[in-house]
Amino acid sequence: MHPPDVPTAHDGPGELRPCADTRPADWLGERLTGTRWATVASMCTQDYEAYARILHPTWHDPDGSGDDDELRPVTWGRIAEANGYRLHPEIRFEEIVRVGGETLISQPGLWEYGPSNAGPPSEICAPLTDILARHTRTPRQCWFALWDGYGVMRDLIPQGAPRAILPGRDKLLFQGPLAALRDDEPPLRVQFDHWWPQDRAWCLGADVDLWSSYLGGSEECIAEIVACPELEAFRIGPDQKIF
Repeated sequence: MHPPDVPTAHDGPGELRPCADTRPADWLGERLTGTRWATVASMCTQDYEAYARILHPTWHDPDGSGDDDELRPVTWGRIAEANGYRLHPEIRFEEIVRVGGETLISQPGLWEYGPSNAGPPSEICAPLTDILARHTRTPRQCWFALWDGYGVMRDLIPQGAPRAILPGRDKLLFQGPLAALRDDEPPLRVQFDHWWPQDRAWCLGADVDLWSSYLGGSEECIAEIVACPELEAFRIGPDQKIF
């Protein structure tokens, strides 16, 4: 962990800016290329001391309105307990909603909507960014990559904006402080697929086809992530499969 005088995520939200120069993502493309496909390392490189899988919550709709602002997060652990399962680092969501030979698409009163795909949803960004800010010397200078296939981006990014070429998907690149991800107001309420600070002390990777995010970092960083009661996270190895 870095000394306490290092800036933290509370130093001001600032803004995320789309990047005309995507070269800051070149290192990530190079490090992901050649990793074993569909492993943790293929999401956040194989360069770190330790890794974590962060589960994205499911959602309970208490009044049945379908209003995003009224949805409440529900952990996988709560669902697993209700259905007679135990979580483990390689668990798939489909496994814990298998009841009576049927894979459920909801359990009214417990969860009505499945986990968020792509990057971490805003509801867990506050504890996540708080921890990550303590484990980089550059929390004000971070990079965020977003798949260019998300429909929301069509209204936010000028046509012809440059793309960072990462294995499997082209990404739009943004720069700004880590604290910006705590902002719930559009256009920042998008779920970025990759995050990393300028010093590359850690790297987070996610995908539109996944319901978890994967993080590589120092032993101290991953220990804090896994111990955080506001996050549902497991230690995991870089060679573990993600599908």
